[in-house]
Amino acid sequence: MKTLRRLFRRLISWTTSARDEDLLRAEIDDHLARQTADNLRAGMTAIEARRQALLKFGNVDVAKELYREQRGLPFLETLLRDVRHALRRLRRTPAFTAAVLLTLALGIGANTAIFGVIDSILIRPLAYPHADTLVGIWHTQPASRTGISSCSPSMYFTYREQNRTFQQFGVWNIGGASVTGGAEPEVLRALFVTYGVLDALDEQPLLGRWFSPVDDAPGSPETVILTHGYWQRRFGGDRSILGRAMTINATPHTVIGVMPEAFRFQRDPELILPERFERSNVNLGTFAYQGLARLKPGVTMTQANADLARMLEIWLRAWPPPPGFDRDRFDPGFGGRSICCS
Repeated sequence: MKTLRRLFRRLISWTTSARDEDLLRAEIDDHLARQTADNLRAGMTAIEARRQALLKFGNVDVAKELYREQRGLPFLETLLRDVRHALRRLRRTPAFTAAVLLTLALGIGANTAIFGVIDSILIRPLAYPHADTLVGIWHTQPASRTGISSCSPSMYFTYREQNRTFQQFGVWNIGGASVTGGAEPEVLRALFVTYGVLDALDEQPLLGRWFSPVDDAPGSPETVILTHGYWQRRFGGDRSILGRAMTINATPHTVIGVMPEAFRFQRDPELILPERFERSNVNLGTFAYQGLARLKPGVTMTQANADLARMLEIWLRAWPPPPGFDRDRFDPGFGGRSICCS
């Protein structure tokens, strides 16, 4: 109980600091006056009596600091004093202050963004059904600047047709798309996906359907899926949107679906468009796409990696190198272990 009372007095000491300082000063002066009077009665001169009183009392400033430490919270008081001093200095140099604030804002913003990415990718589970079987596909490539590479269109065909461990597989990319024909032209964030990406995510559309193998084929009618936010903003949540035509990148597209409000993907796209590869024009190059797959039941990451390593050998033999490149340029580059990570 005594400890709690002492802590409470420390917490509220800032409200009585001025009065406490006056009382401390009066008490010290009274003590020195009494000791000086005793010295005078002992036959000392006035100057000597005062000097001996001070010597006997000790360092006055040290005594005051000890009292203050026992009375309040020195750390907070020092912090407040430093903050006041810093604010006075910043007020005198507005240009420096602006630079400091801008640096802090950029630093805090960058750290917040980095934490958001780490939190969404590494800490929180993915917001999809059975997320533990959802995996991304990368490859080791010692010859590249980062040591890893993503997927190419030829890998899409090879992995889709030759894999033994994936229920679904596809590749995706993020880009922009222009929409015209409405009130005002728009440039929107677009997610480009092959057949298999949305199926792997297993996030059912709110309206309509996913892309099918037909939507994946070059020359087939152009289609588009809207995300929930864009559907609400642009069409007011009109449920008769299915089948309506939109002019995207100067080409008519038919709306075949609307994703649910909970659907999330990198950079929060507004449109989802089919990514179509002309098989006859595909070669070993163009590593510009991210691979996404869902593992078959009971398949482990080790098994998936072994399957990818097997398919890399097939891929290297099945496709021609890009014009002006030799096949050997790719063989050593992808000689390392393939990576399959969630």
